[in-house]
Amino acid sequence: TVEEDLQMFKDAGFEILEHFDNMAIGEELYGEEVLPWWLDLQMNWRFHLLPAHPWVRRPLATILDGLSYIGLIPRDVAKAAHLMNAGGDGLSGLGKVGAITPQYVVVARKPLA
Repeated sequence: TVEEDLQMFKDAGFEILEHFDNMAIGEELYGEEVLPWWLDLQMNWRFHLLPAHPWVRRPLATILDGLSYIGLIPRDVAKAAHLMNAGGDGLSGLGKVGAITPQYVVVARKPLA
């Protein structure tokens, strides 16, 4: 939880100056028009998010498999694409249910003495 994370900062000797969720600020400012950070990695019908859409990412990884098989690209490129797809699916799924956010900001300082 956020409270546990803030406590870890304090336990490490930091003084919390401020903390907030940028996503919440975006929702306040833009309401229904705000796009969540995870949307481009999930199924959606927004054309400008197409490069990260699963229908593009999955076939691309398969194409890279073929290119690495015939030696046009290093084998690790295709492996990295599959790994990134799995990571993107997992992170966006957690973001969709509100379990994580990369947009939480903590400003803290560690006293000199």
